[in-house]
Amino acid sequence: MAVALIARIVWVGVIGRDQFVDFGRSKRERVVRLTELRGAILDRDGEALVMSVPAKLVAVDPTVVENADRTATSLASILGLPRAQVLAAVERPDTRYAVIARQVDPTQVDKIRAAKLTGIVLEDDPKRVSVSGNLARSVVGSMDRYGTEARSGVERLFDTQLAAKSGRSVGAPSAARSYRVRNGS
Repeated sequence: MAVALIARIVWVGVIGRDQFVDFGRSKRERVVRLTELRGAILDRDGEALVMSVPAKLVAVDPTVVENADRTATSLASILGLPRAQVLAAVERPDTRYAVIARQVDPTQVDKIRAAKLTGIVLEDDPKRVSVSGNLARSVVGSMDRYGTEARSGVERLFDTQLAAKSGRSVGAPSAARSYRVRNGS
């Protein structure tokens, strides 16, 4: 009996240690995926010519929507879209994912969240804006319609350096149940 107990202690403390450490870490740490914005293009004085701003893609899972009419009316009102167009996406029986709008401003996203609609999916979809208007537009270059692919100019020439890089943040819960970031990579 004593030999079995000693063998078990050795196994837990030495051989199975990594398994228990990983289990404990998974219970107290949370990993949050971070999405960065594409880099800004600056003029010689350090002023932004073009930059990315946070925005969201609004989609719907029609199989989860509880009240299609209410959902379509609310979204159409908030996003300034025709109600019939939104209703068509909300009532699609052949899909679990239908995009309603892209590059939606944070104020509109807050209104969507406040409406507490079921089946709504919000994803990061940053918007590329030209702070300087058309100043040096041909030199700065352009991106595709959704700001994901560089087409010309400085945008394309320095695409590798300007491209957004995703990462992750590992945090531990605080007493208030929010998460403090321990390290980011």
